[in-house]
Amino acid sequence: MQNGYFKRTEEFFKCGKKEYEEGFKENDTIKIQEGCEKVCATFHSLVELSNAILAEYGVPIPEDHIKRSELLQQFGLSWLYDSAK
Repeated sequence: MQNGYFKRTEEFFKCGKKEYEEGFKENDTIKIQEGCEKVCATFHSLVELSNAILAEYGVPIPEDHIKRSELLQQFGLSWLYDSAK
């Protein structure tokens, strides 16, 4: 179940991760910070999206990331959340 939105989200995440890793190697704190911001924004978007999916099915919103991952796996949507690990 991939579409353009998920593809762009994944690209944004990878871009942030790459920027963070480059900044770490170069000891560039600005690059590290900008990379972290991209990764954090992407991850938060995936959490919110998973909340929406679970709520739509009447499933209580999980209190931690491990439970969220387990629930999404039950729905066959583990790729949505686990790709950000």
